[in-house]
Amino acid sequence: MRAALSGHRERAVDEAMGEAPGDPSARLYVEELKLTNFRNYERAGVRLDERPVVLVGDNGAGKTNLLEAVSLLGPGQGLRGRDYGELARKDGPGGWAVAATVKPRKTRPAPALVVRHQHSASAQPVVTIARLS
Repeated sequence: MRAALSGHRERAVDEAMGEAPGDPSARLYVEELKLTNFRNYERAGVRLDERPVVLVGDNGAGKTNLLEAVSLLGPGQGLRGRDYGELARKDGPGGWAVAATVKPRKTRPAPALVVRHQHSASAQPVVTIARLS
C-alpha cells in the first residue's frame, strides 16, 4: 500500500508540474531548508545541491525530523501524519515554520519554487508557494 501511495504522489507532482509521469528529468530537489521551532529545532537551516543526502547522527538527534519537515512540502500531513500542533518545539512559543527553496535538476531548466508551511497555535496552517523567475 505504501509503495502504491508513493507512486500516486509522484504522479500527482509530475502532473502538477506539467511533466510526463515518471520522467526522471522532471525531478526536483530541495536547495535550501529552514526550520523555526519545528520539533527539536529552535532554528535550523541547510543548503543542498542535487546530490543524494545521507543523514547520520545519534538517536534523537533530529534526522527523522528533517525528513518530516521535507515531507510537509508535499500533499498530505507529512510522513508521520501528526496533528500540526504536535510539530511545534516543546519549549517553543507554540507555532512553527518550515520553508524551502525547491528547484528542478539542472538537466531540465525551469523556474524555482519557494514553499513555506507555517502553523501558529491560534490559526490554521498556511502553505505558500511562489515561483522565482
